[in-house]
Amino acid sequence: MYSEELHEYWKAHLGDSSWKHMNLSVSQDSMRDLLDEIERLQKELVIYQNQYLTREVKAWIGRVEGEEWVMPIHGKTAGKAKAFFLKCSPVILEASDFLFVRLRRLPALDDKPFTPENLEAPDWHYVDEDGEDLSNENFINDCSCEVCRKAVKV
Repeated sequence: MYSEELHEYWKAHLGDSSWKHMNLSVSQDSMRDLLDEIERLQKELVIYQNQYLTREVKAWIGRVEGEEWVMPIHGKTAGKAKAFFLKCSPVILEASDFLFVRLRRLPALDDKPFTPENLEAPDWHYVDEDGEDLSNENFINDCSCEVCRKAVKV
């Protein structure tokens, strides 16, 4: 059935005799190049999966829309990170504030506790209301996920 439809399509667009002379073969070199490209993409996919999809928890920067303060938070998904942000926030937030929580990924801290040392890697720093940098030594970790709790126990 499919070949009849294809025949009718080419017949309508190229004329009855032209479509029969089309070269639909693929050279061995082209096929080899295509297979090499598929193999390369499969390797890249495995690397990506190992780096990003096998992480226990992902790091996020959370903030409430319209507010100036932010808080690093861990969560397996964006939705779980938002819920955890509401739970761990130093400011009292209502459940309806879930709609106004905005997250941004911080992949350099996936599976790592939020400590002053770890915050140096992604160039994280606090600033005061005047825009002056504050030391990460003053950092207070409000995230109470398992990764951060283990770091406090050690």
